[in-house]
Amino acid sequence: MNRPRRVPRRPRRRGAVTSRSLLIVAGAASLGVLAACSPSGTACTTIGWFNEVSVQFDGESSPVASVELCVDGDCAPPGQGHPSPDATLAPPETQEWVFTTNMSTPDVLTVRAYRPDGTILAEEHVQPEWVRVGGTEECGGPHLATVTVEL
Repeated sequence: MNRPRRVPRRPRRRGAVTSRSLLIVAGAASLGVLAACSPSGTACTTIGWFNEVSVQFDGESSPVASVELCVDGDCAPPGQGHPSPDATLAPPETQEWVFTTNMSTPDVLTVRAYRPDGTILAEEHVQPEWVRVGGTEECGGPHLATVTVEL
């Protein structure tokens, strides 16, 4: 008589299941530790951003050929008094020049407006009022500021 053969069952791989479970638990625990390490207990996902400064002029701005924005002696566009129209992000006819900065929000900026011949038309130290436009209070985020320079 032909009896059907029993096929032996494969043994369960308990080690793999246990290892996978431990890995998931360890991952979840490390996320909790990372969140607890931040000052607010919040895990921050944004790792970098740019802030934006808008420079506007009070007065007739048609003689302004280019604008230089300085923070602690570092200027954009760099060139120590040699203006570069490439550094403006808005055309001069809008009477607004827009610059980006790194993640800092400096208390004081120096703005220089140049005539077409490279001479300084106006130079002013300004204190921007930064407004956060993204991110969160705990993690920070991009800021905007508008400064006005007298011509």
